[in-house]
Amino acid sequence: MAPDTDIEKLLVRHARLYPLMQAQDFAKLLFQRFMGPGHLVESYETALDGIRAERPSGENGVWLEDIGNGLCRCHMAGGRIKMSDEELAERFFLSAGRFVPDKTGLAGALDCIPRLAQAGLLPLSPEDARRFLDEYTAAGCPMTRHSQVYRDAYRPMYRVIFLEEYGHE
Repeated sequence: MAPDTDIEKLLVRHARLYPLMQAQDFAKLLFQRFMGPGHLVESYETALDGIRAERPSGENGVWLEDIGNGLCRCHMAGGRIKMSDEELAERFFLSAGRFVPDKTGLAGALDCIPRLAQAGLLPLSPEDARRFLDEYTAAGCPMTRHSQVYRDAYRPMYRVIFLEEYGHE
């Protein structure tokens, strides 16, 4: 089975980029794509405080990772695009205010995870994927953190923002 939908391609691409992803990391990726960044943003000031606390001192480069639906993960270190903490906080805050969450889309997309695992395209057993998703959907598909395995391996440090501002569609 080759991935043929945008969702399947996104999941398979991330599985290749981050081979230690767990079921909850795939669910988080889909949550971000369909629910956007609004759950994390109370105000511009809290967004800025969070970025300043997390971003390495003196860092002003970002790199963008398209997650679909007009959004990207804006990684806060090591990129060539120059962006101050204030500019990133503003883009994060404005993106959160503009994004319209799609819980129905999220629910449908989650079904791709065990199907792709069954096809051997994700680094998960189909049973583990299904078990996680059954628990996750029973809990109402809440925002989730990255797995400890993912955090230890990849040290994620990003904000979800609209991609269009960089000339991408």
